[in-house]
Amino acid sequence: MVIRKWHLAVIVLSLFLFAWAYFSKSTFFFLALAFLRGEDLILSSSAPSPSRGSSDEKIQIGYQLKNLSSRQIGLLGRKMSCSCAHLARLPESIAPGETIQFDLIVEPRGLNGPLVVAAVISTDSSKTPELRVNADLFVEAVEVRRAHFFGIWRAGTDQVVRTVKLENLPSNDLVDVGPSSVAGWKISVSKADGRSLELQLVGNLPEVPAGKKEVEFELLFDLLFRDSDVQRAKVRITAILSNEEWKIPDFLSISLLSSGNAQGKVLILHRPRCEDSNKSSVVILSTSSDRIRARVTPLESDNTHGWKEERFELIVTLEGEFPRQKENAKEFIRLSLTGDHGDTLATIPIMVIGTRG
Repeated sequence: MVIRKWHLAVIVLSLFLFAWAYFSKSTFFFLALAFLRGEDLILSSSAPSPSRGSSDEKIQIGYQLKNLSSRQIGLLGRKMSCSCAHLARLPESIAPGETIQFDLIVEPRGLNGPLVVAAVISTDSSKTPELRVNADLFVEAVEVRRAHFFGIWRAGTDQVVRTVKLENLPSNDLVDVGPSSVAGWKISVSKADGRSLELQLVGNLPEVPAGKKEVEFELLFDLLFRDSDVQRAKVRITAILSNEEWKIPDFLSISLLSSGNAQGKVLILHRPRCEDSNKSSVVILSTSSDRIRARVTPLESDNTHGWKEERFELIVTLEGEFPRQKENAKEFIRLSLTGDHGDTLATIPIMVIGTRG
């Protein structure tokens, strides 16, 4: 058989057009494919494959559906391969010759890597009883890091500058720092060393709303990497806004009803402005009588609430005999507390419950 040059040209051109239509996912390709199969519904999408997204946000893929028949076709139901996905904007039917747009929404929270999501749309068409929607995705993991260095801030202050250190980052190829979730705050890199990072944050703090003693302040931003596996990490930084640096109990109670020493104890808390701060101290200045014996013991710092709290235990012992009396003894202890803002004087009343004599 002799193949003429123009025959060869037609074959090459046909292959080229087919390849272009297939790889560009043009409507022409899907229309031709539906015609060859004898179908009356054509489904197409111009979304890239795989579609990329992150595990902390929705991934939306758009589709077009065209009715090639001369009658209205009902879209009766849908089944999803993953509970993380659903179809949006899909009507109950499609008119003759009509083209509709709908979306596949995927919320891949907690997922990472390649993901295939499939949906089956049931119709009342004998030629196309089912439509299969397949989506190839690549989910980028987002690592949320909570920085606790802030401690407690005084609300309503002017511009503040803070430094935060992040360790063991998912990549050492940092490209940029994304914008902050709070308007007016600027975040810049002051030092980068491998997978460790030192950031400087500059901005203004809001006021604590009336009626509240303290509120939580939060900054969110992204670290962007030049890495095929981890392209970004989400950072969350929190601070407690309050006008009170120390948490001092309203009173200390001592019961005389129990046997043994008449003793009571309370916790005094200090939230430093910086996690590296270890300058706080509690000193006993005076007591209301000689029979009061008191001591302050520093305890291990607590970070369970998401910020550092320095803890001090105040133990008070009443010595001697206590005659019967109608009213509780009015005793107290005076303290000097040294923190980030200098010295604070405090008086803690001692409530003596019961009598012993």
